[in-house]
Amino acid sequence: MTAKSFALSATSVPSFSPAAPGVLLPALVVAFLVALSGVVFSPAARASAPAVASGSAENPDPDTRWLGDPDAPVASGNPYLALARRNAASAARDAKPEIFWLVWGALADESELRGDSALLAKARKATDDLAARLAAKPNGHWDITILLECIRLWKKHAAADSATRARWLAAARASVEHNYTANRKGIDRAPDADWITVAPNALLQSAAVLALAGELYPEERYTDLARALVRAAATHQLPGGAFSYIRDSGPSSLYFGFDATFLGRYYQLTRDPEARRILVAMAPYTHDALANGLFESASATWWKHHWSTGGPVHGAEIVAGLSGDPVARALAELRLSAAQRYWFSYVAMYFWRADIDISAVRPGADACRLSGNINGPLLRRGDWQVVMPQMPYGDTAVGATLTRPGLNLGFANYLEAAALPVFLKDSGSYRGRGVSLYMIPPDEAARHAGLVNEQEGWIAAGSAFHPRRAVFGEPDVPPAEGWELAQVWFADAGGLAGWLEVAPDNSALAKPAPQHTPRGVLVFGQPLTRTATAHRYETAGLTLTLSGDRIAGTRARGKNNTEAWIDFTSATSSPAAAGYGATLTRAGHSAATIIRERGPAGILAARVTREGAPVMLIHYNTATNELRVAPAP
Repeated sequence: MTAKSFALSATSVPSFSPAAPGVLLPALVVAFLVALSGVVFSPAARASAPAVASGSAENPDPDTRWLGDPDAPVASGNPYLALARRNAASAARDAKPEIFWLVWGALADESELRGDSALLAKARKATDDLAARLAAKPNGHWDITILLECIRLWKKHAAADSATRARWLAAARASVEHNYTANRKGIDRAPDADWITVAPNALLQSAAVLALAGELYPEERYTDLARALVRAAATHQLPGGAFSYIRDSGPSSLYFGFDATFLGRYYQLTRDPEARRILVAMAPYTHDALANGLFESASATWWKHHWSTGGPVHGAEIVAGLSGDPVARALAELRLSAAQRYWFSYVAMYFWRADIDISAVRPGADACRLSGNINGPLLRRGDWQVVMPQMPYGDTAVGATLTRPGLNLGFANYLEAAALPVFLKDSGSYRGRGVSLYMIPPDEAARHAGLVNEQEGWIAAGSAFHPRRAVFGEPDVPPAEGWELAQVWFADAGGLAGWLEVAPDNSALAKPAPQHTPRGVLVFGQPLTRTATAHRYETAGLTLTLSGDRIAGTRARGKNNTEAWIDFTSATSSPAAAGYGATLTRAGHSAATIIRERGPAGILAARVTREGAPVMLIHYNTATNELRVAPAP
């Protein structure tokens, strides 16, 4: 067995030494655990996320123009210019237009509709109406962003007199102040600070809003706070380049575009070198993207499992332009097919570069490595990917995806979560407040060990935590309630196998309540169909097999039967431990089986068998966090 060293951040990571096959590797495990713990959750490490070497010169005339310059002319071959013109044409026709593109179409030098008097009047009225709405009902984020962007365009093109602009700015002031006051509280750590002040995407959006305000009013206090917000957001950047969704959580794939777009806009307005550094450091995250142009979402918080685009799709272009990273540019090229109508692509337009060669790369290339974005291993073989995360506020330690050639920005199928919640009451879903114990608490996310065998093409992980009642990222997490969940997972090109077990924790202060009921739940992207074999289901290219000596029954349920639920037999003593095995097999591959091995207390051991492959033994010590994986003797 061999393993490789991983460059997670500026912090050095020990190299792995080769060892003979069939030998359990405590030294290797220790080295790998150093990579998994003490890095992902360190703000210092996050702030020094790895940079990707820049490509060729940013622009042909660096003395007068710079990449991202929002006042530079846009080259005719820029694909985002074609998109901007289409968006402007749509806005001109629509009864409820995208206001930004309406104004851009009427004013921009590059617009084919510039000079149209009817369009100009429509754009002016739309700006008036938006200003009036904000004056009546201030909004510190969304509408204010559009209004300030429109005012900047009117000013840039000298198409509205100073009195009109002053009237619009007066209407916007309450919204700007709302944003400023809320974020000032966050920076000052006021006890009544809003949740947005610990969510990087909201911090970066506010930075863009305040940078616009600082330019238009102009007031330095807005720009100064914007600068502070960018630095606050930087402490949430993961070693792999993504941002946590909130506090130390995993990234939510939907928000990559928000983070890149708003930070890119802030950079355009300020040329803050720290913003540029952070954007360049985001490039490695694009290497986690799949062949469909999307990211997995199992590692996200329990309420942010997004498996579609949404939000800004074209933020990868900003990262690609500044970093020169070919994979980031290839991802941005693939995402151009989305052709979003929102204003976000306006920012990306100024970062497009024609000189980044993407002929030898593509999103979703095969991989077998640690991902600094999920605190765990990642395996990708063709259209199949498995991740093994354990992130704060999450609900699963495994996720899998299936893509399909030609299916861009969509999934053929996915495993969103494999859980073993302890239900507090009957419910049709395990998620939500007060329903069950399932959430990974921040202080136990580090109870997670992973192994990557790049040479043989497999990954494995073990983890344990005391499942908690769910919260939406609040720092004060509910206490443990007497249960401990442990699990092990193994995956290769043919599929994945895992064993989950939840048991009363006799050492805990709180004891399980009699009504506590463990149930297994697996959540998929496509419907499950029961087969003739007990506890076996088919689901869009995958076969799910469930096992365990305490299983009383299994069923498909949830919306469109996309969830597999497992009920356990009643025990002589209540509450009692419950566990199940799950294997997921790709079409065309031999099925695996997983059996729970009996052993000492605190050791979760399992045996994975698949025809034509070595029998693998997995041992995870929940007390020492030691994981060992080796072929059976």
